[in-house]
Amino acid sequence: MDIRVYIRDQLQAKLVEVNDEIRHYPQPIARCDVQLGGLHEERTRLHEALQWLDRTPGS
Repeated sequence: MDIRVYIRDQLQAKLVEVNDEIRHYPQPIARCDVQLGGLHEERTRLHEALQWLDRTPGS
């Protein structure tokens, strides 16, 4: 398997997990909820990594 495909698959799988965790986060959410903020930051990093992978020429 191509390493780029493997990395993309792993990033996509983690993104699905994080999105699911955010979607099912218990209510009500306090404004100071650090864990939820961390999930949003992780989701942003995953999106950025996938975008970087798409922009980077394959080897």
